[in-house]
Amino acid sequence: MDNNFVDVVQGVIEDAIPKNKDRSSLVDYLFKYRFGNKLPRGRSFDRVRMLEKSAEFGSFIEELGDHGFFSNNESVVSPYLKMQWAMLTLAQMKGVCCYNLAALKDVINKLEGAAPPSVDLIKYNIPFKGSGSFAGYKHHHVPLLPNSYLSMIGKANKDGSLINETALLEAINLKEGKFDLNSVEEEISQRGARKGGRMTGHWLISRQEVGANIYLGVFPHSQGKHDDVWIKKCLFESERLLSKFGFANVPG
Repeated sequence: MDNNFVDVVQGVIEDAIPKNKDRSSLVDYLFKYRFGNKLPRGRSFDRVRMLEKSAEFGSFIEELGDHGFFSNNESVVSPYLKMQWAMLTLAQMKGVCCYNLAALKDVINKLEGAAPPSVDLIKYNIPFKGSGSFAGYKHHHVPLLPNSYLSMIGKANKDGSLINETALLEAINLKEGKFDLNSVEEEISQRGARKGGRMTGHWLISRQEVGANIYLGVFPHSQGKHDDVWIKKCLFESERLLSKFGFANVPG
C-alpha cells in the first residue's frame, strides 16, 4: 500500500472541506447564551442582536413554527430547543456559522417514528452514566456539521486514518476521476471494536416523561468536561422553561 498516496489524498480532501466556524468564540457564546440577556458589544454580535429583542425574536420563532420548521412532532420539542434552533438559523442567515439544521429535524422525526430508521441514526438513545452529571438523560448524535464524512477522512488517530486505508483506496477511481462517498459511508457506519470511524455529531439531549421523549437542547461536546459544565447549566434552564411554559413556541 502506498502510504504517501493515501496521505496526499487525505490532504486534498481536508483542503476541500469548507472551513466551518463550529467552535469559534462567537458560536460558543451563542450556545451558552441565556435567551433575553444582553449580548456583548461589537460588530460580531451585532449580526445576531435580534436575540436581545424578545418580541422580534419571538415573532421569528413563531414564523419558523408556522412553516413546520422544527419537527413533524413539535409537541416533543422543548421551548429552549426551539429557541436554540431559531438562534442557529439566525446565526446561519447572518454568516456566523454553517450547519446542516435539517439534520436536527430529520433525527427527531426518525426517533419519533415519522420516518423509517436509517444509517443516519448510528448513535442514538444512549443513556448517560447513572452517577454522572447527566444522569436520567439520553443523547443522540446529530450530524449538524456539513461534510462530516470528508472531515473524518481528513483526520488521523493513533492508528492512522479514521477510515480504513484499504477502503479509502477502493473508493478512489483514478480512471474516472471519481471518489465513491457511498463506500466511505458504509465504512463509517460499521459497528464493532475495530471500527473507530463511526460518525458522531452534536449531542441532542432528551429525557422521557410518561413514556414520551422530550428533546431539551442540542450542544457541541468536543471539549470534554469543560463542555459538561455549561451544558448542565443549559439543561437546568431548559427544564425551567419547560416547567413554566410547557411546549409553547415563545416563552415570555
